[in-house]
Amino acid sequence: TAYRRQRQMCIRDRFEIEATGEKNKKSNGTEVWIDSIEADGKEMNMSNLSLTTPWENRGRLYNPGTAGTLKVIIRGKNIQINFIQHPYSGIVKVKDPNGNVKKIDLYSDEQKSYSYHFEK
Repeated sequence: TAYRRQRQMCIRDRFEIEATGEKNKKSNGTEVWIDSIEADGKEMNMSNLSLTTPWENRGRLYNPGTAGTLKVIIRGKNIQINFIQHPYSGIVKVKDPNGNVKKIDLYSDEQKSYSYHFEK
């Protein structure tokens, strides 16, 4: 049915971004900031995302470090999720549409960017 096809498309494009509430022992916090999300080189409008607590939109997507998962549908072949690294960053897990999970320590003693890449 059309509903089933639509549901399969959504699952095929779904990414789960989990703020774990964990941190590197050097980090001063467990924050997770998403600077931008890109699909095939085009930046996604993150203001349209439906966010659940503890995620917030502060011009960038922000989680204060409380455990919580953000589920995002990202359509495209080349996906890039750009995180901000800094002294208050924690650990995040990204689950791709195939079910693979990558655990990323976002701590850095200075602010910089970390890009997660996925190709369909």
